[in-house]
Amino acid sequence: MLELSYEGIWVVNNVGEIIDCNEAYLKKMGYSKSEIIGKKVNDIDALESEEDAINRMAEIRKNKILTFNTSHKT
Repeated sequence: MLELSYEGIWVVNNVGEIIDCNEAYLKKMGYSKSEIIGKKVNDIDALESEEDAINRMAEIRKNKILTFNTSHKT
């Protein structure tokens, strides 16, 4: 299902590690799949600390949706 989207999508586990993503995300971020899997969101998101990423993930779990802007290191 991820590959059907033109939007970049990543899937993370409960500690913020990327466990899957689609090709659109890889192209946007400039990573290969082997480079991105296992990285934490804050490893690629330049504006978030690990604590911020964990807090954001908790908010997503609670509210089921969250809108945000990011700036990335690549």
